[in-house]
Amino acid sequence: MGGEYGGEGEFKLPEGHKPILGVPKGGSCCANCRFVNAEKHTCGEPNYIRWNGGPKLPDKPLDELCSDWYAKG
Repeated sequence: MGGEYGGEGEFKLPEGHKPILGVPKGGSCCANCRFVNAEKHTCGEPNYIRWNGGPKLPDKPLDELCSDWYAKG
């Protein structure tokens, strides 16, 4: 990854992205995002993969991470 939380590619939000969204009570995080594969510690959201240069998430607990491409699971 390019820096602690910097990506390798272009930062692009998906078409129709809303700047505010509802999240589960307690907040949003990778642990409750529909794009995350917890066993592999990866994200399947295409814009995240393009920006990050791959699906790997930072080496932190999933409940301590959240990307701009979060989607309620």
